[in-house]
Amino acid sequence: MLSEVLLVSAPGKVILHGEHAVVHGKVALAMALNLRTFLRLQPHSNGKVCLNLPNIGVKRAWDVAGLQLQDTSFLEQGDATVPTAEQVEKLKEVAGITQDGAKPEGLAVLAFLYLYLSICRKQ
Repeated sequence: MLSEVLLVSAPGKVILHGEHAVVHGKVALAMALNLRTFLRLQPHSNGKVCLNLPNIGVKRAWDVAGLQLQDTSFLEQGDATVPTAEQVEKLKEVAGITQDGAKPEGLAVLAFLYLYLSICRKQ
């Protein structure tokens, strides 16, 4: 278990040419940007997993025990890299998203829960 704060970051990037060509072994022109994405992991003893995305106004928390009780068998269906429509609907239920799930805030919450629950299933 994480015992201290962990802070990581990665630079932004821009692909000027050939973004989809690289999957076919072709050349692309990419550059790092002076913009960074940060992730801070911090342990808590309150039994919650928290998501805080201040740039888009998202601050959510879930009980870890409650998430562990969720039926996540739907995560085993389909291609592991692309959630199915059914998976997205189930994630919306878990996230408590009733409408406007296509807004950036809703999509960010769904992406986080998809990754979090997928990782937890494998442990």
